[in-house]
Amino acid sequence: TKDIGNLKQTLTLYSRVLGGLQRAPTDFFIEHIKGTFRGKPANGVRVRHTSLAELPAIMWPHDTKKIVIMSATFSDKDLSILGLKDRTYKIISCDSPIPAVSRKIIVDNPLNMSYKYQEKNIPKLANQLLGIFDQYPDVKGFIHLPYSMADKIRDALAVNPRVIWHDKDNKEDVLKRFKEAKEPLIMLASGFAEGVDLKGKEFGFQVITKVMYPSM
Repeated sequence: TKDIGNLKQTLTLYSRVLGGLQRAPTDFFIEHIKGTFRGKPANGVRVRHTSLAELPAIMWPHDTKKIVIMSATFSDKDLSILGLKDRTYKIISCDSPIPAVSRKIIVDNPLNMSYKYQEKNIPKLANQLLGIFDQYPDVKGFIHLPYSMADKIRDALAVNPRVIWHDKDNKEDVLKRFKEAKEPLIMLASGFAEGVDLKGKEFGFQVITKVMYPSM
């Protein structure tokens, strides 16, 4: 009876929060997340703003003299979204130090990797990746994908002995092994919040298997 009462309270709270969000401006998106709360596994809801235009006083106080924002893809539209369009600003663009021939972007038969399509499309993705691995037999590869997808696709890719992967506890150790290895390993990489600098011709390719927004 106590558990049922707690569940009803939780559902009521969720309903109030979601009801309020439905009446609010639509400059946000909602994620259902699985994480930990007070050291125990828990489900939750995360609300993220897609625009800070209504929050400039909070994000960028007027007594702040200078703000430096670094991005590989920055535009006037971003200034509006960040609530900085009415402030004095200067955009400085620099050429990439990486030769264009070394940073080709190839969109090859993209698949819908949203959660509800993953069961259908992950086998197709695995076949595509194995084909890419065969195209680059002598260089290392870095495959970007979330942990949830890595768990589902790992067995299909493990038929190639070059493929290595990590979990949340040994991520840095596996990355070090990948970077220092003499053989052309392929790393399934998840959850790297900071950039990974892969210098040298031995790092031949990378694949982005899923992006958060279609516009990316």
